[in-house]
Amino acid sequence: MLGNSFLIKLPVFVMLTWSCWITGSSQDIPKEISENNIQNYREELHIQTDRDLYIVGEQVWLKVFKLNAITKKPNNISKVVYIELLNRSGYPVQQIKLSVDKKSGSSGFSLSDTLGSDNYLLRAYTNWMKNFNEKLFAFKTISVLNPFQSREKTEIPSDFKTTNSTGLKPDDGIMFKVTFDKLKYGTREKVKVNISATNKNGNPAETDLTLSIAKSCLMHKDRTSFSGPDTISKNTDKANPAEFRYMPELKGNIINGILKDYTTNKPLKNIEIVFSVVGQGAKCQFFKSNESGNFYFLMNETGLQQIVIQTFKADLNDYYVELNPDFISSVNHSLPGPFYPDTSKLEALNKSIISMQIENLYQPYRQSYQRVKAIPDTISFYGEPVYSVKLSDFIQLTTVREVIKEIVPYVTTRKKAGKFYFQLLSVANSIVLEKNPLVLVDGTPFYDIGQILDMRSSGVEQIDVLNQRYFFDEQVFDGILHFITKKGSLDNLELDQSAFRQAYAGFQSKVKFISPMYNTESLKNSRIPDFRNTLYWNPDLHTQKNGTATFEFYTSDEEGDYILSIEIGRASCRERV
Repeated sequence: MLGNSFLIKLPVFVMLTWSCWITGSSQDIPKEISENNIQNYREELHIQTDRDLYIVGEQVWLKVFKLNAITKKPNNISKVVYIELLNRSGYPVQQIKLSVDKKSGSSGFSLSDTLGSDNYLLRAYTNWMKNFNEKLFAFKTISVLNPFQSREKTEIPSDFKTTNSTGLKPDDGIMFKVTFDKLKYGTREKVKVNISATNKNGNPAETDLTLSIAKSCLMHKDRTSFSGPDTISKNTDKANPAEFRYMPELKGNIINGILKDYTTNKPLKNIEIVFSVVGQGAKCQFFKSNESGNFYFLMNETGLQQIVIQTFKADLNDYYVELNPDFISSVNHSLPGPFYPDTSKLEALNKSIISMQIENLYQPYRQSYQRVKAIPDTISFYGEPVYSVKLSDFIQLTTVREVIKEIVPYVTTRKKAGKFYFQLLSVANSIVLEKNPLVLVDGTPFYDIGQILDMRSSGVEQIDVLNQRYFFDEQVFDGILHFITKKGSLDNLELDQSAFRQAYAGFQSKVKFISPMYNTESLKNSRIPDFRNTLYWNPDLHTQKNGTATFEFYTSDEEGDYILSIEIGRASCRERV
């Protein structure tokens, strides 16, 4: 196999979208909204993918650009983008939240093998965009092929016509020249590509690029993403500021809901509420419900997390929490039509299906993508404690009650009216702090001290003691006592029955495309097969001031036609004249 020649045909397919490169720091966020007037401020998104047709079980690679819809310039107002994959009935088969702290962001997700062969719609929006017409969201149709479902479910019209894939030329005056270091390549051979961009005057152009190389049978002729401004009049999306339900997420994911009385179902106003993420680091936030019983908290965690929302007063326990959904449930826009496979590409598609199966089979032995693990933030909101006890440094005792009595300094227990309480001794003036301290277990306020005292000490890793008065937001604590378990999961403890505890999906984990390298003889002669359907994906390629960019990748074990797709921006791209 390695001795066979590998002819790679790469017609250049230049796509036109609204990306751009801009230098300097972003404007002050509140100022930008103020200057545009909150009534007129609009956001716009554009979404790109590495290709158009996927096989179930494969990875979809995507990139999202954020723009000011009026000026068509990049913006960095909203830091969260909501992305959904809708079927033709409008039902979301995939939902992710993408943390985009710059003017663009990229990620990827896997297609479930339960999906049927059909067209699906990717739609993207921000929280602020929910206030306006859904047709202003960003959309892109992708096709999904499930080779394991019955052929009777896949319709192929007898009069279906096919067209050859031809490249699109950009109409913004920027021209591209793409050159390869060779005309013919063998298997697992390095390909070096040079790109040069020039403006309409022939001068070098500096711009941002998204680049993918995939099999031509998995690309459609028209790959352009689209968004609402292309399909409806801007005069139809007016909204009354008093009716704005959704705030721009300036610093991260806003979790919001309403606190209600369990008996009357009426909102509870002006009630102190505490939000926490269960874990070894304490990330508590405090909020007083407004006149409508609403509350708002900020969360910037990645992956599935356990969150707890409860009142800050232990004596209020006849309430419940209604959490508002992150994603919208309505579909007031067009949906894609049915999927008809191109009959002229059936042989190539069958080969791609086999390639996908081989790739999935050998996935454990060769990485095609890598999840960038988020580093758990174990830093607590109170910073460094005055005193910290690591139980592994001491002889093991049976319960936390014994640990407090024998090991932990500045902490005592007392009992009143049948309930246990902690008291802290101030390190500053050696007096007992009058009020009860804030007691946390795995970052979560916990009021049943008796349960804590009965905990097995073998499951506790550390106890933090902050034995001094602490001011946080509008709260004043007579010290903080934090019990951190080895699992950090608040196991075997029962919260108050009214407390809201739920698994909550945070941001999508960062995913990085891995392009195999065969730069040594041992790697080139490896017996692990390479049948990638997408050879290369780079969402962050940039032409320099001289208008050039260079990248490299390795061919696979499979001969075929591939399309090099360059998606560029035409708005506010800097050009050197």
